[in-house]
Amino acid sequence: MAFGGTMDSRALRILNSAYWGPNGWLKPTADRPSPEDRAYAEQTGYMFPPLTIGHEELITRVRDAATRTTLRTASDAFVAGLSSRALHHRPVLSSFLIARSMPDHAFLPGPSGCQICGALLPAREVDLSILNFERFKWGGVRLLEPVFVWFTLDRFLREDQPEPTTEDQRILRQVLSDLDELPPKATATNGERALRAMPSNRDERLTVMEILAIADVLHDPAHPGFLNGFVPYANRDEPDLHNTDRGYPAAWWRRSHGISTTAIDAIFPQPQDTRSSRTHDNRHAHRSPSPVEFASRRISDS
Repeated sequence: MAFGGTMDSRALRILNSAYWGPNGWLKPTADRPSPEDRAYAEQTGYMFPPLTIGHEELITRVRDAATRTTLRTASDAFVAGLSSRALHHRPVLSSFLIARSMPDHAFLPGPSGCQICGALLPAREVDLSILNFERFKWGGVRLLEPVFVWFTLDRFLREDQPEPTTEDQRILRQVLSDLDELPPKATATNGERALRAMPSNRDERLTVMEILAIADVLHDPAHPGFLNGFVPYANRDEPDLHNTDRGYPAAWWRRSHGISTTAIDAIFPQPQDTRSSRTHDNRHAHRSPSPVEFASRRISDS
């Protein structure tokens, strides 16, 4: 796959068959996939032996991965995953923002794990293969877990790093515009219909809503995302609702809270600015508004 930018359909099929069947989740067993198939999937970078990792090493890996990625690269990965339906590219954005802001810290035990980062135990065995399955299947599930944050960035650094197309930019513009049109009481769960401009199913759109909330595009001032700083696990309150199935901070967001133009401008700058500004300062050059700017002009912060 991945190393040359071409998806390995056999390896991906093996990965999927290990966890998912016609009726949904499968309980992992020692004989599925077969030893031959597992060896092939591991050789091609789709499945992995179990990893035992301690808290200190994990946090070091998270922070190191952030230094080897940039916001622009992470933004490009997210946008480039819109038209192509390359779901594994989308959580690079949320993972980068969490990793970039994560403080160096020791394990601080709490009722549910580390009170700083949310890691479950000081050391544990991790099934990286199931994280990879979730990354390809939905764009990720455990978006806030430090091990997923590290794994997503680490895999991305070993894979193709795509650039958005004109169609990706068009979809982004449409998505931002449709989010703006949601009624005030819309939530991240029932507002996923605003993302139908991109090829997707409902579960994939719900994941994107969570990524946009982590990135502060879906902005609730009382429950911020990670664009401007790290939110400790102990501070990630959950709503007192029995039917919520979104994570922090998406579970709190309502359209009435706002869609942040500050976040949009920071994360999705005009495409031509990034390439040319690496070699010269074009801040005063005449340019046409980008697709994102057209959409975001009507969106005001709450």
